[in-house]
Amino acid sequence: MDKYLFKSIIFKETISFLLLLFMIVIFTNDLMAQPDTELPSDQVEVVKNFEARLADAEKVDISPTLPNIDTSTQTLNYSVPPNLKSIDYEPPVLRPIAMKPDPLPEIYKMFGKVGYGLPNSPFVEISYDSGIQNNLDFGAWVKHHSANNKNQLENQRFGNTDLELDGTYYFDYGFAVQGIGDFSNRNVYYYGYDHTDTIFMDEDVKQTFTLFDIGGKFFNHTRTVGDLNYSTDINFYRQNDAFKSNEFGIILDAELTKYFAEKHPLTIQIKNDFSTFKDSTSQDLNNLSLIPSFTFQSNSFYGKAGVNLSHAKDTFHLFPNVELGYLIPATGITIFAGWDGGLIKNSFRRLSEYNPYIVSEFDVKNTKLNNIYAGIKGQSGSLNYEARAGYKITENTALFLNDYAKDGKRFNVIYDDVDIFNLHGEITYSPFANLNTFVLLDFNALEPETENKAWHLPIFELNVGANGKMFKEKFGVKAELYLASGVANKNENDSEEFLGALLDLSLGADYQFTKNFGVFLDVNNITDNKRERWYRYPSFGINFLGGIIVKI
Repeated sequence: MDKYLFKSIIFKETISFLLLLFMIVIFTNDLMAQPDTELPSDQVEVVKNFEARLADAEKVDISPTLPNIDTSTQTLNYSVPPNLKSIDYEPPVLRPIAMKPDPLPEIYKMFGKVGYGLPNSPFVEISYDSGIQNNLDFGAWVKHHSANNKNQLENQRFGNTDLELDGTYYFDYGFAVQGIGDFSNRNVYYYGYDHTDTIFMDEDVKQTFTLFDIGGKFFNHTRTVGDLNYSTDINFYRQNDAFKSNEFGIILDAELTKYFAEKHPLTIQIKNDFSTFKDSTSQDLNNLSLIPSFTFQSNSFYGKAGVNLSHAKDTFHLFPNVELGYLIPATGITIFAGWDGGLIKNSFRRLSEYNPYIVSEFDVKNTKLNNIYAGIKGQSGSLNYEARAGYKITENTALFLNDYAKDGKRFNVIYDDVDIFNLHGEITYSPFANLNTFVLLDFNALEPETENKAWHLPIFELNVGANGKMFKEKFGVKAELYLASGVANKNENDSEEFLGALLDLSLGADYQFTKNFGVFLDVNNITDNKRERWYRYPSFGINFLGGIIVKI
């Protein structure tokens, strides 16, 4: 497609999309508008003095290089995207200084979930949180989940084990120190071969990713005299695989924010991401970024102005970091537009988490991103929404094609410059006290520079779900529908194709017999869709998982 025609179509679609969403939100807001009521006179207390401070004008960014991972939930290697992130925005209006207090939920220090499912799927999850005792808060979390579908497809199996320790000490002087340690062991099997005439033993197709991650954080946990917030994070990690490839990394993130007039933040952020990847060679890549910004906020307007100055491989890159927003009076609707960007490292750790079937030898490169966007967002009662259209210009985006020079079971990493037109929408709505619903939509029009298609990158994804409680919150139910278009692929005959689409319906329920004991049952992929997210790798069909829940 001609690039000028492509950009013209993008501009027209963006305007139409935003006008349609604006009309829908106005209509929804009118339906939900309710007359003001007086506060009840009983149990009214002053909560805090008014602080008209907005959250920093930050967005939920979606990387154009690696869209949301299809395998983010690890239930039987079956794809469900993560739940919506809450919209981190509060309209700049006066907060009420008096309200009736809500009862605090009962807190449990230990949570356990143990179950078994089909096909051959044990599951264990245990977490512990001490709560703050003598200024110390300690937590631990362990999880194991595996499945083996050998009766249906040889070597279609996986096994994941994760362990996390987290401790924070809050000093009386207003600062805190946190330590975190993570261990992850992922067993992956290369079952993407012709099963009609080929047989492999488990050890011949097994891949194991082992990750150690340890770090610390220093930050202020109370408001300082000068209204200054600070934090410094440092993490060390090492990832190994079964083919003697490994990666060592150090990630440093320091941030300092000074508030003026209690609502205008000046922020300076420094990020340093250093890594060494060793396969048959050794590759070092160090990304250093300085990101200063200032945000002005009034009752109906906010403006963020900043830059992202990044350095990698003896080259400096300058990216804008700006956003403007306007709250339409009496509507709760904010219109916004911005331009940001940066360097995204395609490390061994990052790419193997996105596609666990990649080869163990590839070039580690940065994706250079410029993201121009506009949209609307806001809140009306229990309705939260955001709709955004964006145009992303990338260099060195990671694409994936099977390595047919060998046996085709693993994927090569191919880099290409890709222009991306993105439509994103998300809604959360609670029509009743114990019922929550959400909708998440993403559409990507992908235009690569050299390759004919953006191999194995998703185009359309829709996630709709609901969960609720009933019978005095003893009985919980949930439902989720996930739709995804097929991804572009080039097969072993060098023919281009789109793999099959996904229609996936899942249901779940849990019941608490007592406050400490309950049971759960999840039925996933009821439609028995065996879509190939990665060529030659069909997903698990219908599967079950049930067991007990213990809270102490």
